[in-house]
Amino acid sequence: AIVDLLRRKAGERKRPHVLGEVCVVLLLLIFYDWVRSKAAPRRGEAFDHGLEVLHFEERTRLDWEHWTNNWLEHHHHIRWFECWYYQLAHIATAMVVLVACYLFAPGMYRAARNTLAATNVVGLIVFAAYPVAPPRLLPGAGFIDSIPNALGGGSAALPEPDQYAAMPSLHLAWATWVAFAVWSMTRELQRFKWLRVPAILHPIVTATAVVSTANHYVLDVAAGVCLTLGGWAL
Repeated sequence: AIVDLLRRKAGERKRPHVLGEVCVVLLLLIFYDWVRSKAAPRRGEAFDHGLEVLHFEERTRLDWEHWTNNWLEHHHHIRWFECWYYQLAHIATAMVVLVACYLFAPGMYRAARNTLAATNVVGLIVFAAYPVAPPRLLPGAGFIDSIPNALGGGSAALPEPDQYAAMPSLHLAWATWVAFAVWSMTRELQRFKWLRVPAILHPIVTATAVVSTANHYVLDVAAGVCLTLGGWAL
């Protein structure tokens, strides 16, 4: 019992103060708002970059967005699920895993938090330097904006995503981070190893949702995954 108490106390000391963690989140939100304000006036540039990405995918046969987007429009129940998953799972899942890491795996929390924060900072820098409009906003490109069609009035109360921040996909960056974090945590928490299955499925479902709803390109997905892989490696 004494050994367990000492271990618990040692784990508690590894946790940074909650107030500092809240400050980190607030700073990221301020940075995000600043990037968003800078991207809006560059609408034309964002459209041009979006077309560049789409044309590159066409040349390399990676342009899977059209047929997945059209297929989704004919499968209403799947469209409803993927649209809500796109809207809600992105932040909710990552925050739940981050809090679980803080509470149950304090030894790895700092590295996990730093990886997530660095991923967002790098992503926001790219958004500011190279704004990219998502496929659904490209004029004459033939994409259907799935979310308003599927959610109707229910989407009005949800926060509007950054319209010109398609590259890289932070949805995929965060989803990949979730998979890595859960895998790492369950090395110690053996009885929760079953969570690895939904954790691995999360980025797969997220990738399907962001591409089929025409919110991201295939290259955005690859860039988001690579961004998190690089963060974990560092």
